[in-house]
Amino acid sequence: MERLRPGPRPKFPSRINRGRILKILLTNDDGIEAPGLWAAAEALRRVGEVWVVAPHRERSGVGSALTLRDP
Repeated sequence: MERLRPGPRPKFPSRINRGRILKILLTNDDGIEAPGLWAAAEALRRVGEVWVVAPHRERSGVGSALTLRDP
């Protein structure tokens, strides 16, 4: 799990956070090295504290996988 520190505060007031730092959990199933994951994390850094959680490699579609021999 990797944490990005908050970037500069936005100039516009937010009705969501009312002065508090938002904590954002960003995850995907494309792996930790996916460029889109880090682009999103960098963009969200301006809004709040970003935590990134992702598998070490691509795992798309595993949620619908069918296991026949292992419990």
